[in-house]
Amino acid sequence: MDRSKHTVHVICDRDYNLIHPPFEIDLQKTTEISVLKRLSNEETDIVRSKIYMQKNEARTESCVG
Repeated sequence: MDRSKHTVHVICDRDYNLIHPPFEIDLQKTTEISVLKRLSNEETDIVRSKIYMQKNEARTESCVG
């Protein structure tokens, strides 16, 4: 992998819990972190579902509060 072209967007932990706030890691600037794998389509769907649910919860709270 060409590390100079990769920025990793960290939005969840290994258990797919969303991280607040999400953050980026520039792999060109660090050698201490490496990408073990890319999320599968199924794993990506899990994360997307969690993001969707979280956005809906936030909308509901803003309407109720």
